[in-house]
Amino acid sequence: MVFYRSFLDTILKIDNPEVGYELFVAVTSYSLYGIEPKLTGMSDAFWTLIKPQLDANLRKYENGKKGARHGIKGGRPKTPKKPLTNPKETPKLTPKKPLTNPKLTPNVNVNVNDNENVNVNKNVLKDKNIFSFENLTDKHNQIKRDFQIDSFPKLRKSKDLNKSFLTWLIYRKANSIFEVEAHLKSFIKLIKDRYTTESIILAVDHAILNKHLSIHPTEKLKTSGYKWPSKGPIPPGT
Repeated sequence: MVFYRSFLDTILKIDNPEVGYELFVAVTSYSLYGIEPKLTGMSDAFWTLIKPQLDANLRKYENGKKGARHGIKGGRPKTPKKPLTNPKETPKLTPKKPLTNPKLTPNVNVNVNDNENVNVNKNVLKDKNIFSFENLTDKHNQIKRDFQIDSFPKLRKSKDLNKSFLTWLIYRKANSIFEVEAHLKSFIKLIKDRYTTESIILAVDHAILNKHLSIHPTEKLKTSGYKWPSKGPIPPGT
C-alpha cells in the first residue's frame, strides 16, 4: 500500500472530523482489501480525486508481483548465439559422450512452482512462534487498553474468530488505532456478508501462509483450506 503525504495533508485540512475519518477509512480499506466505499457529499468529492491514484498504485503492485514470479523461474530465456558467417572459423568442440543407454532420457523437468511453495511454507512456519498464545493475549490487551477496542463481542463472540483476528493484526503489524479499526471493519463486513466463522478463519490462514495482504473467503476454502497448526489455549475473549 502506498499512502502519499498529500492524502494525509488533505485529510488533516478537512474541518469536519467525521468527513476526514470517513475518507481515511475509505482510502485504507480500498488499498488493503479492495473494498469500494459508499460515500456522499464532501467525502465522495475527495474520494473521486484520490481513487485514480490508488488504482494506479495497485496496478503497479500487481505487475511487480508478476515480474517477481517470472524472476524466480529464471527470467527471460537467453538469446541463442548466431552461427559464425565463415564455417572455417567454427571452433573445435569436444563431442559429448553419449548416454550409456540411449533409450533413457534424463529428467530435466523441474516443477518451479512446487519448489517456490515449499520455500514459502517453510518461511511462514518458521515465524509461527510470533502467533503464540502469549503474543495473541498481549495484542488483545494492548488494543483494549490503548484504543478501547474489544473485538470479541463484535466477532460473533467467537474465541476462534477473535484469535484469527488478533493473528491477522500481528501479521499485518497493525499498531495504530486507524489500522486496527480498518482491519476490524473488514472482518465485520465478512460476517455481514454471511461468511461462516470457519471460512473466515481458513481464509486468514491461507492469506498468511501465502503472504497475501488481503483476505478472500471462498467456497473452496470452506472445504479444502490449509489449517494453520495451533497449540495451547485460545486467547480470552474478554
